[in-house]
Amino acid sequence: MKASAVHRLSSIEAMRASAIVEETIEKLSFLGSITPDILQHREELSQVVGDEISRIIQEQRQLEAKYESLIAQRSVLKGLANKSKFKENQRDIQEVSRALRESTRSLCRNLKDNPNFGGNLMKIQYERQALIDLLTETTRELKNCSYESLVIYVTEGKNAADKAAELIETEKEATEEVKRLTQELAREKVEYAREVADQKSAIALLKEQLLQVKSKTQIDIRYARNEAKAKTTSTSRLYQQLITEEK
Repeated sequence: MKASAVHRLSSIEAMRASAIVEETIEKLSFLGSITPDILQHREELSQVVGDEISRIIQEQRQLEAKYESLIAQRSVLKGLANKSKFKENQRDIQEVSRALRESTRSLCRNLKDNPNFGGNLMKIQYERQALIDLLTETTRELKNCSYESLVIYVTEGKNAADKAAELIETEKEATEEVKRLTQELAREKVEYAREVADQKSAIALLKEQLLQVKSKTQIDIRYARNEAKAKTTSTSRLYQQLITEEK
């Protein structure tokens, strides 16, 4: 009983609210009456938008063809002694380039603003009728000083908005986490590259030291061999000398 009392109005409050709601219904109904029959004119409305987009695309193709032609002319005019035609060609290229940019922006704007023109109008009409139905039910409830349908609608809308906000927050957190992981991965890659570079540097140093050791070892071996050979030769000479003296 207590929960029900929260959503009840006094008779005067209910009358005032009912008058406001009925006026709103009349305005919405009037808007519906002046809106064209979407099912009947949807193809025509879509055709109007489609024709505009087609016109822009056709214009863009013509500009692209003209741009290619001017670029081809530029390569020919560049070698001529008379630079006036070359400069005129350059101005034409700049003008066509500017027109192409404007055409592209116009095309993007039309595609963005009218992804499904007829479908959007049908959605508006459907939502308007749904609101009229809700307010009509509310006027019936206000006769009993209640407005439960409106409370339920607002509550459900709030819950949906809260869920959407939670989803957005979750996506935001996920995006931040992806960003953090991406940055961490980038740091890891830099650290790995640094470690690889250090290892390559250390390996290069070890190779250089190994070559130096090998070179020194070979020199020492040659020196030892030469020294041994010299000693052997000296000993042999001394021995021969002693033999000669004894004779």
